[in-house]
Amino acid sequence: MEKVFCNLNANKASLVKAIQTVIGFHSVKGDPEPGAPFGKQNREALDFALSESKKLGFTVKDLDGYCGYAEYGEGEEYVAVLGHVDIVPLGNGWSTPPLEGRIVDNCIVGRGAIDDKGPIFAALYTLKAIKDAGVPLKKRIRIIFGCDEEVGMQDMDYYLKHEPAPCFGFTPDSTFPVTYGEKGHIHMFLSAALSEQPASNVIVSIGGGDTMNVVPDLAQATVRVVDPSAFLTLAQRYTQREKCNLTAERGIGNEVMITVKGRPAHAMEPACGDNAVSRLCDFLVECQLSGTLAEFVGKINKLFCRECDGQSLGIACSDEVSGGLTVNLSRIVCKEGRVEIGSDMRVPVTVDPKIIAEKLKQLIAPMGLEVRIPEVTQPLYYPKDSFLVTTLTEIFCRQFGKDVEPMTTGGGTYAKKLPNTVAFGICFPDGRSRGEHEADEKLDLDELTLATRILAEAMIKLAQ
Repeated sequence: MEKVFCNLNANKASLVKAIQTVIGFHSVKGDPEPGAPFGKQNREALDFALSESKKLGFTVKDLDGYCGYAEYGEGEEYVAVLGHVDIVPLGNGWSTPPLEGRIVDNCIVGRGAIDDKGPIFAALYTLKAIKDAGVPLKKRIRIIFGCDEEVGMQDMDYYLKHEPAPCFGFTPDSTFPVTYGEKGHIHMFLSAALSEQPASNVIVSIGGGDTMNVVPDLAQATVRVVDPSAFLTLAQRYTQREKCNLTAERGIGNEVMITVKGRPAHAMEPACGDNAVSRLCDFLVECQLSGTLAEFVGKINKLFCRECDGQSLGIACSDEVSGGLTVNLSRIVCKEGRVEIGSDMRVPVTVDPKIIAEKLKQLIAPMGLEVRIPEVTQPLYYPKDSFLVTTLTEIFCRQFGKDVEPMTTGGGTYAKKLPNTVAFGICFPDGRSRGEHEADEKLDLDELTLATRILAEAMIKLAQ
């Protein structure tokens, strides 16, 4: 292992440069193009990953732009280390440009630094260190670069249609030591048609949030009222009482524009953020406005109530393994005569999300809202005493110097898609690398060094 570790140290500067470069691709899922099913920038990020892999001496394969991989070694079976080069939208509040990958206070700062461009390139360079050290392996090791993890994971569906499943796998897209359980997942959309509005005391327009798995940090609405001055006073009082970042400004005629700024967070931990959409709905209900749009906002506020546990939706539940159900009111969109909200829910690992989905339909159907639940993902619950979990846990704890128990999460990773796969790293318990789906996402360089050593031992152990 010492030769592998020496190689890791020798290549660290190149690894850091590669991470900074791949951060530069604005690889949010976009409109499909020929050879680029998830958009041009996404395709370019994948091309860079495969080009870099080829330069490092690996066999590479592009699976029609859905994903690609770099591979080393021989044998019938292979160990998969899989991550993704797509990212969530940049969001607001960055202290440095989110696509530059600047090094600030010994950290690479940028969108994708830890979710998941930094980790998957760390795995790639770790495999190079193993290859250059000539470590004998019985199985191949394959680094898989996905392109659709943040939205639908269609890339892994495509992968499994064209490639055999690994004997073992892990994704460095979580926190050490091992994530053996991932909550189930529900996306729910509620919508209504908008009929003719009254002339005044109405919501003219509303919008906020752009990504289902992020707590929205910005929401805006325009209202038309009889007395704009009185409305501005109402907004000021609400802001002072709630101690929130809500502003109201006079617009054209009797219109008032309202802006709410919140705090983003990953949808798996909605209580860590400040939801701008739910805050805006809460305020608008207090304004006692009329019209079908105001009626819709009232129903949404009643169902969600600025909660994160689904109590008002009638779906609150928890288990000892993974904790409570979480709810994120992700976005609200008003266009073409319709208004729609989207919500992201994470369901405890011992609860069937299909049962939760049915409860939601039964509750909401009588309210005159159209209910659409296109995505219900079953939880991952991998045996805690399995060879894969115990092996990875032992490797981490020995190198980390402290015993840490395997964990569960509300996040969703590729481990849900591939058999015999769990999430493993690369963030450390109470570490400095943090901020996925938030501003100033960062990867600590000292933690990166230790992480690559842990990944190296894990790859070798599973492939021998």
